[in-house]
Amino acid sequence: MALQPVLLPDFFFDISKDDISAAFVEEVSKALTNGKIAVIAEIDEVWTVPVDTKLDALNAMVFRRLNYEVAEEQLIRESQAIEAEYKELKEELKEATAEGKADITSAIDKLQNKAQSINDQINRKVKETKDQLDAKVNKMEEQMKDASEKRKSKLVKRINEVKKEYTARTEKLKQASQLIGEAFERKPKEEPIA
Repeated sequence: MALQPVLLPDFFFDISKDDISAAFVEEVSKALTNGKIAVIAEIDEVWTVPVDTKLDALNAMVFRRLNYEVAEEQLIRESQAIEAEYKELKEELKEATAEGKADITSAIDKLQNKAQSINDQINRKVKETKDQLDAKVNKMEEQMKDASEKRKSKLVKRINEVKKEYTARTEKLKQASQLIGEAFERKPKEEPIA
């Protein structure tokens, strides 16, 4: 079965529809030279060696991203975009006519609704991540009960790694949530609309 290649320029059109990281696209783009192609796939891998070996034989490069990384990066980018748009609307509000102020105030209200939706998604992602952490740690602690000392040592090390990863992931998400919150907590001093 032959794979149908996807040329990178065609791919850029769909980037806004998919949860693909812009950093990932940039990394792949830098690696591509004229005449080269990129195949983008979502694959559930238990073991990476077979794919790497086959692609290495073809002189191909592999770039991997975990699904959660892509989704979380998207939430962070959306939070940053909301904050930037809110700042822009506040500046426009200062210089707007009475009629313009009503439109800008409406746009701010819509943006606030969008911000709340993104914040809700972030909170769900943080909870989901915590639930995953707890499940992993509980499973490893269960394995430790009957494990040898050497195995216990490895499991303790892995538990610490998982917790550290969780902390880093949730910290980024909390910063994104805080960015939205800070933008909307300080409402612009609006002049009454005449």
